[in-house]
Amino acid sequence: MWPTEDADCVTDPSGMIYMLQGLAAAGLKTGRVMIAGGYRDGLERCHTESWIGIERSAGLVMPGSKVNVICADLKETSAAEWAETMWKELHAEKAESVLYEDGLRKVSRISRFRRKAQKRCTQRRRCLPHYRRRRRPGHDFLPLAR
Repeated sequence: MWPTEDADCVTDPSGMIYMLQGLAAAGLKTGRVMIAGGYRDGLERCHTESWIGIERSAGLVMPGSKVNVICADLKETSAAEWAETMWKELHAEKAESVLYEDGLRKVSRISRFRRKAQKRCTQRRRCLPHYRRRRRPGHDFLPLAR
């Protein structure tokens, strides 16, 4: 919750990383770690949503621990609502990273993507991206998309 109290913690997640590294180094078996942060503008939102990468990689150094990230717009959320939201997330059945926006709970999930089988190209030239090259005085050829 440091980021909700100190705006500098939003843009600098080193304290959060050191905490997770300390838990892993100490060998503590934590069942759940919740990282909560609020944002006030678009840049802070980008920073708080980037913590999902920390959450996903924490499983490598803390196997068996569930880490989740909760983000919310602090301009829309009062302190009492924010505390209630974190309480509900802490006691939720499944630890998921969520974003609260416009009164909605949005869950971040990874889904499988299956590519359709493509026909093998018999003419190599048609499969590769096409480029036109033009010459500028004093420059090498520059690729331009067709």
